[in-house]
Amino acid sequence: MGKTKSVIAKKLICAAMAVILIFAGLTPAAVYGGETPSQEQKQGTVTVTVEYLEKDGSARYFLEPKAAVLKEGMTVVDAAAAAYAGKGTVEDTGALYGISVTPTGETPVKESLLGDEKWVPFVNNDEVGNKYGDLHDGDVIRLIYTRNYLKDIEDFTPAADTAVGTLSINKNSLITKMGRLSDEQKEANKDVYEQALRAALVNTGSQQDAADAEKLIDGILNPEIPATGVSVTPKSLFMGVGERETLTAALIPENSSDKVTWTSSDENVAAVDEEGNVYAAGEGQAVITAAAGDNARAEVKVTVSGISATGIELDRKSISMAEGEGVRLTASLTPAETTDTVVYKSADTEVAAVDDSGLVVGLKAGKTKITATAGDVSAVCEVEVTARLQAAEPAVIFRHDDGRITEAADGVITLSSIDQGSFEIEGLEEGKTVEWECFEKVSEDGYDSTVVHIATGGRFYPHVGERRATATVRDENGRTKTMEFTLRVTGSGVSDLSVYWNGVPVSEDDPVYLDGSEQKKITVRGLKDGVLVSVPTQALEMSVSGDGCVSSSADGFNIGAQNGASDGESYIYTVALKEDESVSASFKAVHMEVAVTGIRVTCPEVFYIDMWNGLGGQYIGLTAYGQEGDRYEVEILPANASDKSVSWVSHNEDVAWYQAAYNNGIVPKKAGKASFTVISDASPAVSAEVEIEFRYKQPLLSAASSQEHYELKQYDSIELDLGVSPADATEQRFTWSYSQSGIVSVTDGVQGSGNSDGKKTTTHTMTALSPGTVTVTGVPADNTNSPEPVTFTVTVKEKTEKPVIDTDRYVTQNKIHAREYMKKQLEDNYVFESEWAIFTVLRTGGTLSQSNLDAYRDDLEREINSGSRMVPTDYFRIVMALLAMDDDPENFRGANVLAKLYDFQGLENYTSNMMTFTLLAYDAGGFEIPSDALWQREDLIGMILAFQNKSNGGFGLVDNVTVSVDITAMTLQALAPYNTEEWPEVQEAFAAGLEYLRGQLRSDCGYYVEGGDNACSVAQVIIALCSAGIDPLDPDNGFVRGEATLITKLDDFRQTEGFSTYTDQDGPDGLASYQIACALEAYDRFLGGKNGVYDLTDAEAGGVIPDGGQESGGAADGGESENGGEVSGGKDDKNTGDITGAETVPGAEIEVKNEQGEVIYRAVTDENGEIPDIPVTPGRYTFKEVLAPEGYALNETTCSFTVDENGQVSGDTVLRDDFTRFTLKKVGEHNEPLMGVAFSLKDERGAVVATALTDADGTAMFEKIPYGSYTVVESKPLPGYLPSGAQVTLTLDGTFVNPTEPIAIIPNERMKLTFKKVDTAGNPLAGISFTLIDAQSGTVAAHAVSDEKGEFEITGFTVGDWILREDEAPEGFNLMNDYPFHVGYNWKNDQTVTLVNIPNHYEFKKTDHRRKPLSGVRFGLYDDKGTFIRELISDENGIVRADNLVPGSYLIRETRPLDGYARTDEAITFTIDESYVPPQKLVRITNTPVIQTGVDLPIAPSMVVGLLMMAASVLLGLMRLLKKKHR
Repeated sequence: MGKTKSVIAKKLICAAMAVILIFAGLTPAAVYGGETPSQEQKQGTVTVTVEYLEKDGSARYFLEPKAAVLKEGMTVVDAAAAAYAGKGTVEDTGALYGISVTPTGETPVKESLLGDEKWVPFVNNDEVGNKYGDLHDGDVIRLIYTRNYLKDIEDFTPAADTAVGTLSINKNSLITKMGRLSDEQKEANKDVYEQALRAALVNTGSQQDAADAEKLIDGILNPEIPATGVSVTPKSLFMGVGERETLTAALIPENSSDKVTWTSSDENVAAVDEEGNVYAAGEGQAVITAAAGDNARAEVKVTVSGISATGIELDRKSISMAEGEGVRLTASLTPAETTDTVVYKSADTEVAAVDDSGLVVGLKAGKTKITATAGDVSAVCEVEVTARLQAAEPAVIFRHDDGRITEAADGVITLSSIDQGSFEIEGLEEGKTVEWECFEKVSEDGYDSTVVHIATGGRFYPHVGERRATATVRDENGRTKTMEFTLRVTGSGVSDLSVYWNGVPVSEDDPVYLDGSEQKKITVRGLKDGVLVSVPTQALEMSVSGDGCVSSSADGFNIGAQNGASDGESYIYTVALKEDESVSASFKAVHMEVAVTGIRVTCPEVFYIDMWNGLGGQYIGLTAYGQEGDRYEVEILPANASDKSVSWVSHNEDVAWYQAAYNNGIVPKKAGKASFTVISDASPAVSAEVEIEFRYKQPLLSAASSQEHYELKQYDSIELDLGVSPADATEQRFTWSYSQSGIVSVTDGVQGSGNSDGKKTTTHTMTALSPGTVTVTGVPADNTNSPEPVTFTVTVKEKTEKPVIDTDRYVTQNKIHAREYMKKQLEDNYVFESEWAIFTVLRTGGTLSQSNLDAYRDDLEREINSGSRMVPTDYFRIVMALLAMDDDPENFRGANVLAKLYDFQGLENYTSNMMTFTLLAYDAGGFEIPSDALWQREDLIGMILAFQNKSNGGFGLVDNVTVSVDITAMTLQALAPYNTEEWPEVQEAFAAGLEYLRGQLRSDCGYYVEGGDNACSVAQVIIALCSAGIDPLDPDNGFVRGEATLITKLDDFRQTEGFSTYTDQDGPDGLASYQIACALEAYDRFLGGKNGVYDLTDAEAGGVIPDGGQESGGAADGGESENGGEVSGGKDDKNTGDITGAETVPGAEIEVKNEQGEVIYRAVTDENGEIPDIPVTPGRYTFKEVLAPEGYALNETTCSFTVDENGQVSGDTVLRDDFTRFTLKKVGEHNEPLMGVAFSLKDERGAVVATALTDADGTAMFEKIPYGSYTVVESKPLPGYLPSGAQVTLTLDGTFVNPTEPIAIIPNERMKLTFKKVDTAGNPLAGISFTLIDAQSGTVAAHAVSDEKGEFEITGFTVGDWILREDEAPEGFNLMNDYPFHVGYNWKNDQTVTLVNIPNHYEFKKTDHRRKPLSGVRFGLYDDKGTFIRELISDENGIVRADNLVPGSYLIRETRPLDGYARTDEAITFTIDESYVPPQKLVRITNTPVIQTGVDLPIAPSMVVGLLMMAASVLLGLMRLLKKKHR
C-alpha cells in the first residue's frame, strides 16, 4: 500500500510539473489575459478609485482601481467619470453641491449643505479641487467620500501641516498596478486580488499591507519566467586588434524575466561590456559567455588577429644609473604597422622598476635586466644601478612616487605638473620633525581662498608657476631651523589625451556603461615626447554634462550616475589639462537601470537611551554614522541598485521615530519597543522590518519634592527641587496633573551642555496662574523601576499688579546703548550686508549722513548688478534698509528688489525663515503684490504654517519636528497682521505658538537656547508680542515671572559697549545688539501706539542728514558734539589735526617762564581749556605742560610767545595734547592681520572700562583712558579662531606711549581638529583626502589630505555642527562612515581623533600537500547566512583574494578542485569589523592528490596507505589462523 501511495505521489508530481511547463510555454497574451493596449491608451493613462466612507468609519468601493485614458484638458472629475462609465456617473455639479456620484440604478451621493459630507479628490495623495486638471500619465486619482470634514480619513494630514492636505499612507503604486490587471487575471488570482483591494482601500490597509499586496500583484503582472536557453548572434567573431563588434542575445522563451550577463574568458584578448559590445584588446582567442538565470548559457568564440611583430629593438643596450635616477627606454618594432604592444618587465624590481611607458627608475645599487616583449619577440637592456651620493648636510629633495629623486639646483627644485610625490629632507637626524609650508592666498569671483602647493606633511600639489617654500625642522626640545628653497612647476608637455576604462578606449562613439549605482574608474593617457604616458588626476580637470557624478583619486576618476537615474540616461564627460584646457578628450557614459530586489537592515536589538541633542531638543539615537551599538545600516540589494533611496515608516512614534532631518536617524522618545518598515522608494513592494527595544541607560529609582507645600504669588515662577535618584538618571521628566486646573502649571525643560558631550540638565519650572490651592502630582516618565509619583500642594495668593519698570533706564537708555554700538560698527563699513546696522540706527531714531548712505547705495548697486546669488533673507534685509532710508525697493536705481522676493524660484524648497522674511517684506511697506507674482501672501502663509509642530505649537526651521523659540517668535511676527477672524487657521496657529513661547520661558524671564541664556530669543519674543498688540509686561498675558520681565531681562546682556548674545559671553556682538535695539524700539512704539518696528509705512527720511551736518544718536542720546576753537593760553586735543573745531582740554597744569627762565606763573586749564589773566609785561615768554590731565599723554613741547608794547600777543599760545592712546595688534598663525577681534580693557578690580575692535590692519586702539593699571584681554575672537587667552598688563601714568607701535602683538590660533588616519592594525594611511561639510547648510568648508603619518588638520570651522567626509576609500579598504562633530564655545585644539578604515579584502594560499601553489582552484564566498556572494579563483601563485568586502562575517569554501585533486572540506571563516586585521601570514589550504582506481572514485594517498594497512592486518590474521589450524 505504501509503495502504491509512493507511485501515485510521484505521478501527481510529474503531472503538476507538466502543467507548469505547459503554462510556462504559453504566449504572453494568454498569460496576461490577452488585450493589447490601443494606440490611444499608449498616449497616457491615469488610475482611478471611488471610495465611500460609512458613518462608522468603515469603507467600501464604488469603483475598484481602474485605468482610464488620459485626454487633453481632462479634470479629475472627467477622469473619474471616464473610469466609472458603465457603473454609473460622476458629475461636477457646481460650487454649491460639488461632486455627485450616481451608481447605476441608485440615488445620487452628493455633498451636504454644510459641506461636512462631500466627495474629495486626491491626486497622488495630495488633496485637490474639483476643477484640478494638471494631470499626467501615471497619476493616481482617488475620489473619497468623507462625512466629517475629512477628519474620518485616518491617514489624512490637513493643509496646516503640509502645503496641501495629504494622505500619509502611499498606496499609489499598488493602485496603479491593480488598475493594469485584466479581468482574467483578477479571476484567476481572486484571493490575492481581494487582499490587495483591502490594502488599497482608505482606512483599511497600512503601509506595510500595501507593500505586501504590491509584491503579490507584481507576481501576477510580472511572473518569474526562467530562461531555458539563450542564443547569441553571431556565433563566432573574427576581429582585428582594436576593432569593436556587438553581440546580440535572445532569451528562450522570449518573455523570460531573466537578464543576460556577459563575461569574457580573457579580457586581454576580448573585453565585453554589459551591452554585449566586444573590444579586441590583443591577439589570441577568448570565449564570450552570455548567461541568464541558472541554466541558460551560450558561448561565442572570438578570434583576434593582428600583425605580429617580427623584431624589436631598444634604443639602449645597457643603462648605468644612480639610485633615484630615471631613464626612458624606447622600443622600435618591426614591421611598423604591427598590432602587438610592448610590455616592459624588470627581472629584479628591488634594483630597478619600469613602467608601461618604458621609464626605468633606479631603486637600489645592483644589476638587473629590463625585458621588452611584443608578441613572440623580445629585447633586453642591461641595467646597473649605483649607490647615490647624498649631500654632506641635510638637504631638501623631492621623492617621486615612482622612486625618482629630484634635487635642488641653485636653490631651485623644478618639477612638472604631472610629477607626483613628496618633499623630504635627506640626512635628517632621527627624532627631528619637518613642517612644510608653501601656499598663497587667491581671490576669485569675490571669494578668498588658500591654494596649497606643499602640504604640511610634504605632499606636492602642482600649480604651474614659481613660489618660495619653507621647511621648518624641529628637534625634540622644540628648537627650530628653517630651510628655504624655490619651487618651480613647469607645464607637463602632454598632448592628445585619450581615455580608458579597464584598458579599453572609450569615447563619445564607444561609451562606457554604468550598471546601476556602480562606479567605474577612468584613466587618462597622453602623448609626451612621442610616448604614451599616464596622466595623473592632479594635472586634470573633469567636467560632466547633466547629472553624472565624478570624483577623483590618485590613479583615476570614478564616474557614476546620480541616485535614481533613469534607464538609458547618458552623460558626456570631458577631461582636460588644468594648465591648458584646449588639450582635452570627451567620452559618453550610459546608465543602465538596476532594480532593487531586497533590503537588509542591521541594528542592535537593544539601544540604551543616554545622550541628548541640545540643538534638536531630543535624545540622540541610532544613526547611520554612529559607533558600534549606536548605528544602523541599510543594505540595498543588489549593491549596485540604481535608486538606493528608502522611506521609513515608524509604527510606534510614541516610543521612537525616524527623523531624516540632519541625519538624526532613529530618535527615541522613551523606553519601550518600536518597529519600523524600510521601503524602497524605487520599488515600494520591496521592504524590510526592524524592531528595537529602547532602555534608559540610568533608570530612575525615585524622586521626591523638597517641600510638601509651596506658597506663591500669582505669576511667580520657581524651579522645583525634586531630589531625583540617581542624580544622573537618564529621564528626569514627569507627566503633571492637578487636582484643580488653572491654578499652577509645571513645565519640564531639558537643556544640553552646549558641547558635543551629550550631557544635559533637567529643570522643573512651576508658574502660578491664578489664586487657589491645588495638589500637584508628577508621574515619572521613566517607569522602568515603577517609582512613586511626586506629590505636593501649592497655595497661590492674589495676583500682583503689573510690574513697573524704569522705562528710561531699561528702554530708552538701553536702546541708545545698542544703537551707538551698531553705529560704531558702520564706521567705514557702509557696504552690502550692513543693512541691519543701517536699519537699526535709523529706525531707533539715530542719524546717518547722506554721503555715508550714498556709499552704501553704490555698493548695493554693484552687488545687485554683479549677478551674485542672493536668497530671500538677503532681499529682506535690503528692503528693510531701503525703506528706513526712504528709498523705493520697487525701483532702486532701476532694480525691483521686491520682485526678487515675490518671483523667487524654488522658495518652497527653502527653510521657513525664507518664507517668513518674504511675508514681512511684503507688509513692511504695505506693498501690493502683482496678481501674476509667483508667491502671493496666502501662498506664503500656507507654507509657513506647514512648519508648525501640532503637538507643542512651536515652529521649526527645516521641518515641523525640531522647533525653536527664535523661529517661533519670528514666525509670529510675520503672522501677526493675519491673526484675525478672516484667517482662522492663523488664529489657531498663533495661539498655539504663544503657548509654546510661554512654556519655554524660564523663571527669570529668559530663554535657554543653543546652550545658554540667549538675548536674541528674548528680543524676538518681545518683537512678536508687540507686533500682535500684546503687552509683554501684563501678567495676564503670561510673559511675566514675579518681578522679572522680558524688558528688564535684556539688561543682563549689557556690556560696556553694546550687548552680548549670552550672559557668560565676554564682549558684545552685532547680532544681539541690533535685535535688542529693535525689540526695545518695538516696545517703545507699542507704548506710544505707533506702527510696529517692521511696519515702515510710517517711515520718513528723518534720520538722514545732509553732508556737512553732524551724525548723532538723536535727541535722547545726550551724544557728544565737537566744539571749541583757538583760545590764547589754551589747551586742546590734537586728534583733529587743526585748532579750529578741536576739543578743548581742561585740567592740564601749565607753567609759564620769562626770558630769564624764571617761573612766573603756574595754573590749571579751566573747563574751556583756558588759563585766563596771565600776568605778563612786554617781552618774550615760554610755556609748557608739566602735568597732563587723565586720559592724555604729557606734551613736553615748549611754546613761545611775545607781548609787544601795545599788549598784542604773537606766537604760539595753544598746546595740543594727544590722547593717552595705545594699540595692540592681532595676527593669525601666519602673521596675517585679523580684523574684527574684540578686546576689553579691565581695571584692577576686573571691571571692563573700555573695548576696542581690530581694524583691517589687525590694530585695536584704546584712547582717553584714565591713569592707572590695566589688563587687556581678548573678549571675542574671530569666528573659526580660538581665544588667545593672552593678557597684557600696563600702567598709564601720563608717560607718552607711541600709538603707532603696538604694546603687544597677540597671535590667534585657528580652531583646528587633528585627525589620524589608520587601518585596523594602527598603521597610518597617507594620501587620503577628506572634505569638511557644514551639517546645517551642506556647504563645503575645507579639504585636507593625510600625510605619511596618517595625520592631518582640519581648520575653517566655527561654532556649530560639522561632518568630516572621506572622499574616497583607500585601495583595499572600505569607505569610512561620515564623522560628525560639534564645536562649542569652549573648543580646545588639543584633540586628536583617530579615524579607522576597515580593510575590504582577505587573502589565503592554495597549495598541494607538498606546498606547491595550485592555480585555477575555485572557491565560493558566502555571508554569515550562507548566501552565496561570488566565486573566487586562485591565481598562478596559488593566491586567492576576496576584494570589496563590506563589514560582516564571511565563509570561504572550496567548490571545485583541480583535476587529480580531492576537494578539501576545510573552510575559512572570518569577520570584517573594526578589529579585523588582514592575516600577515597567509592561511594555507591544502589539496591532496588522488590515485586513479579504475573507477570514478578519487582516492587520496592517505586512504591508500590506510587500505594497505588494513589489508596487511587481514593477511596477518589469516596467517595466524592457518598457523593455528596447522598446529
